[in-house]
Amino acid sequence: MNIEKEIDFGIDSHETSRIIIKTADVDVKIIPLINWLNSFEAVTTRYCCQGAGAEDVKNKDEVSSRMAKDMYRPHVIFYCSDQLSLACICRRAFSYANITVEWYEGSIRYNMKFVSQESLLDMIKYININANYMQNEDFIKI
Repeated sequence: MNIEKEIDFGIDSHETSRIIIKTADVDVKIIPLINWLNSFEAVTTRYCCQGAGAEDVKNKDEVSSRMAKDMYRPHVIFYCSDQLSLACICRRAFSYANITVEWYEGSIRYNMKFVSQESLLDMIKYININANYMQNEDFIKI
């Protein structure tokens, strides 16, 4: 016989508050995008790279293959637990990057990959221009 019952440990629930618990070294050109993504309560960024422009590549032969070119593209890997936030992010990124869904170690994560550093910088300009209403509910609605 399996009887489930709630156990009362005599502990009241505690008030909580969201805090920053860790900082990270982030490529300078992508910081505004990471700050914008992290402004969504439901988003956690896990990895990012600003990519490499032609001037950053030391060995031009390295970027001859499609796979190598893909490695030099700016990208952000993030988790998002809220569909409205994800919809807003996808809507904003639509013109600048592709977002793919990946199953990774038992969780769904998202990979935002830009065509080039120029498209990353264009999205950052857009975010800066529209900063006042980027998360407004009216803005999310189509």
